This record gives sequence, structure tokens and C-alpha cells, in this order.
Amino acid sequence: MFSRFLHKHPFLIFLVPLAIGIMGGEIVPETWFRAGCYFIVSIAVILAACYRLPAKHSWIFACLLTLFLAGSGAVLSHQPQPDLPPQGELITLKGRCAKVFAYPDKYAIQSGNTSILLQTPDSTSLSPGDSVMFQAWVFPLAEKQHFHDFDYDKYLFHKKIQAKAYPRSEIQVIGHSADVHSTCHALRQKLVEKLHRVLPDSLTRSMVEALCLGYLADIHPRTEELFQTTGTIHILSVSGLHMGIIYAFFSVLFKMAGIRSPKYRLLLIPVLWFFTCLSGMSSPACRAAIILSMLLIGQAFHKDYIPLNIVAASAFFSLLVNPHLLYSVSFQMSYAAYTGIVVLFPLLRRQGQKLPLPLKWCYDMICLSFAAQILIVPLTAYYFHTINVNSVLINLVAIPLSTWLLYAGIILLSLPVSIGALIAPAVTFMNKSLFFSLEQFQEYACNLTQIYPTGLHVILVYLLLALSLLYLRHRKTPTLRWLCGTLLLLVVFHSAWSHHRSHRQEIIIFHHYGRSTILLNYHGFYSFLKYTGTDTIVPHYVLANGLVPIPRSAGFTNSDIRFASNRLLTKQDTLQIIDRDHPASDLSGCLIVTDNIFPPAQKHTAMPRHVILDNSNSRRCQKEWLRFCTRHAIPLSTTETSGSIRVPL
Repeated sequence: MFSRFLHKHPFLIFLVPLAIGIMGGEIVPETWFRAGCYFIVSIAVILAACYRLPAKHSWIFACLLTLFLAGSGAVLSHQPQPDLPPQGELITLKGRCAKVFAYPDKYAIQSGNTSILLQTPDSTSLSPGDSVMFQAWVFPLAEKQHFHDFDYDKYLFHKKIQAKAYPRSEIQVIGHSADVHSTCHALRQKLVEKLHRVLPDSLTRSMVEALCLGYLADIHPRTEELFQTTGTIHILSVSGLHMGIIYAFFSVLFKMAGIRSPKYRLLLIPVLWFFTCLSGMSSPACRAAIILSMLLIGQAFHKDYIPLNIVAASAFFSLLVNPHLLYSVSFQMSYAAYTGIVVLFPLLRRQGQKLPLPLKWCYDMICLSFAAQILIVPLTAYYFHTINVNSVLINLVAIPLSTWLLYAGIILLSLPVSIGALIAPAVTFMNKSLFFSLEQFQEYACNLTQIYPTGLHVILVYLLLALSLLYLRHRKTPTLRWLCGTLLLLVVFHSAWSHHRSHRQEIIIFHHYGRSTILLNYHGFYSFLKYTGTDTIVPHYVLANGLVPIPRSAGFTNSDIRFASNRLLTKQDTLQIIDRDHPASDLSGCLIVTDNIFPPAQKHTAMPRHVILDNSNSRRCQKEWLRFCTRHAIPLSTTETSGSIRVPL
């Protein structure tokens, strides 16, 4: 059975060890070790391929090939160390603008082998291909661990950004070099200017820019919030949905022109890739273009193809080109949606074949929307901590309306300005119809919020979904047993995790610039031991652990724990917070330093066993504590280097 599955879905099998190798590449950072393993495994695979192994020994070749793919992923995931100046020094930075991010004023500057994020003032605008020179402070990305918070530096690292630049002088454009990306960007800017002349309504113009050109700079925050609330945010970014709409649009045009031969349909490939380049070559658009190109090639040469294998092949080659796509939320959600469409949609569609034509079309749309969204629900809960329950019904109306708006935008962009101005009112009417529908649905949108599953939760849920699909397809009793066993395992794990979460006892020192946030988690209750922020936003850590505030009447005193004068006493340890209001009188136990307090000049009889500094302390203060801890052989931790710090009690 496995050999038959391998014959039908080879890239799905190859994808697994490659992904494992990419994840392992960050765990094993030694480049020479990974390169040596890669070389040895490559030789082993070549030798195994040269000799014809008997069928009973084919597992040897399979194991070697698996190791080869895992080693390839580990080697490809390595990023060369950037050549950065010492921190705090003002340098003259020269580089080339390699990428303009979706939102304005943020650019990727390529300087040597280093890719640097640059955020410019509002008055400065750059284009891909511009050579720039300016004075700046350059800082490497910090590897900080934030508990349940979005780590922006890690996000940039997986975007192949190694540093951030803060300009201290005017940014001068000293040259320009053209390539495909810069040419497409210039063409897109001309089309954006054309829309400004054709469409007077700013809301309609921003929507056409987003749908047809992938230009999001003019999208208002309220518009983005409306699409997020209704679960239709995917409409705003060019993705597989838009590529499928373009594919269907030009397929109809080809049929109307009498072009029906499968080989002539290869002309759709440059059309798809032109739209991909025009929309900024976003990763979701490129992935959809790869999948559709493979489908068109298979149709043109009358080759049997399995859609799931094509989806896996697209993911496999995408990871070979850019291994860090594996950590991209967009990458994960795109392929989850593609998998749902090619696997689940055919199973659901069979049930509505006998319906009348209007009901059948409506049923197919519901099944397609459900299949595309059901597999991204675990990822949505994991990354965004929310689930849109009735977004399937909302998309049933929003997707057709946005499709017609996209078609109208393409026609508007292809016509001269004088003719396009005549059909602009019709385009505005379509956009108002879309927003009217979303605003009506917004009142009835059902969103489950504050959901914080762990990684193991997500894996078990996906395993449940995979086993459910296998059972629906084959109706085998062993599959049903595995399904029930996985469901039982999920229930047991969730119960154990909930029990562990509700019985934690720890102190969290958060990493916040210039302010202090120190939180006590005690058996499902929390309280701020130190908080100097001006906002009242509850940290994600509190929501993720389901904590409730400690009642004021309860205080901090019971048989296990006592807090007084910034000193926390437990049965196992003593923890003291030093700030301006509570200077150090006794340095015993674990010491948390905040409010820029310097180490004492005189030597105390009792020295701390551990010193922790938050980010409210200045660099000079941190250097003084480093000297103090080095002189007395005391371990030192800072949130600046390690992110938020957890101290178990």
C-alpha cells in the first residue's frame, strides 16, 4: 500500500524529510557539521543509485534518500553571517533597494551579503533598483523569546532580513539599476496613477489597487478591520483565489476566441506570471502561479496528474528555493487551503450531484469555501487566536462580489482613461455593494477569540482531520480506530495541559523598552508586582493561561507565598525587586533590577544567587551590573539578550 502511495504522491513523501531537515537546521547551527553530513549522504545516495538493489533491500535506498533530503534542508536553511559594524556606531551605508514591502515606508536594502530593513520618513520614497547612500545606525536582529507575543524580529529573519537600519541623515539616491522586479514595480506605479485619474472614489480605488495590483498602501485601517471581523481578509491580498479568478477569466476569453486545444492553453502561463509580477511577486501569488502552471503543462501534454501531488511538488520546489518559507504563516495557510480544496472538495461535491442547477451551483460554492477554510482553522487559532465561525457563509457572498470587482478592475486598467471614466460609476457601485454586504454581515459575525492552542494541539487536530479524510474516502475500520485513538489522545493531552497551566507558580519579567512589567502567576491567579506602563492592555500571557486577577482582599500571604516590601518569600526561594522606592538592603536570593538601579558600591555579607535586569535599565547600568556579577561570579540574565524571562517558584 505504501509503495502505491509513493508512486502516486512522490513529492508528498519527499516534502516531509525536507521540512524536517529545515527545522533541524536551526537546532544544529554548526555549518561544517551539516555540510559534512550533506556530502556523506550525497555520496551514499549516488552509490546506492548506481547499484541495482533487490526489491527486498529497496528500503536501504529509501532511508538514504530520506537522509539526503533532510541533509539538504539543513544545509539550505543556513543563512551566512552578515557583515555588520559594531552596535552604536554611526556609519555611511551604501546599498540597493531590493524590495518594497506591502505597506509604505519600509524597504529591504541589500548591502553586500546583508539584507537590511529600512524605514524611511514619510517624505522619502524609494523604488526597487535604486542605489542609496545615507548615514545610519545598524543593529542586528535580536533573538528574543516573547511569551505568546508576536516576535517581529523573528518574522523579519524568516524574510531573509538580517538587520535594521535607523537613518540619521537624508537618504540620497545615487543610481538605479533595472531588473524584472523594478520594471514591474514601475509599471504598477503607473497603473496606480492611472486609477487615481479614472476613479474619483478613494474607497473603490484602494480596493481595485489591492485586488488587481496587490497595492495595499491606500487601504484604510477601518477597511482592514471590516475584512478581519468578517473573516474575508484573504480577499485583500493577492493569493490563490485571485490567481484562480484570473485563470478562469482568460480561459473564458480563450474559448470565446476559439482557442480550445490544450497545448494552446500554455499561453495562459505567461499571462499568469505577468499578473504575478505586476502584483509585486508576493509569495502567495507565486505559489498559485506555480501550481496552475504545473496543471496547464500536465493538461497540454495529456499527462495523468494527481492534484495533491502537484500541490506537494509546488511546496517542495518552493522550499528548495527559499527554505525559510516553511516558517511563513502565509505559506502554511496557503498550502492548507490548497490541500483542503484538492482533497476535501471532491468528497463533498459528490453529495450534491442530483440537485437542480441553481442549488447545485450554490452547494458547490459552499463546499469550496468550506474545504478551503476548514484546514486553515487550526493555524488561524494558533497564530491569530481567533476563529470565524460563520465566515463560510459570508464568503459565499463576498467572493462572487469581489470576483466581479476584480474583473471590472482588469477591464478598467486595460481601457484608455477617457473610456474607463465612463464605466467608473459601475465599478464604484460594485464596490459599494461589496461593502454594504460586509457591513450587514459584520453585525452577525461570530468570532471565537482568545484561543491559545499549543503546537501539539495543532498537530493532533491536523492528524484528526487527515484520518477523518482517509475514513471518508476508504471507510476502513483500522482508520476509524486510529481516529478514535487520536481523539482520545487529544482529550487527554488537553486535560493534562489545562491542569498544568492552572497550577503554575512563576514570575515573568517582560521585555519592554524603557518600562517595567513584572507579573506573578500563582495557581491560575495573577498580579503585577511591578508595572510602569500607561496603558491598560492585558498581556497575551495572561489570556493564554486563562489567569484571573488576585482579589485585593486576598493579598499575597498564605502558607506557601508571602509578598511584602518588594520581597517575595516562598518555601524554596527568596526573590527581591530592586527599584527607586525599594533599594537593596539585603542581596540574598534572586535579584530583579529595574528603574535603572546601579549595583551597590560596598560589599554585602549575603550576595545574590542570580541577577535579572529588565529593559528599563540603561546600557551603562547593565555594564555596571555585568562587572559586578563577573567580579563575584554571579549568573546574570537580561531581557535585552534573552527576551522575556520566566522564573519558576
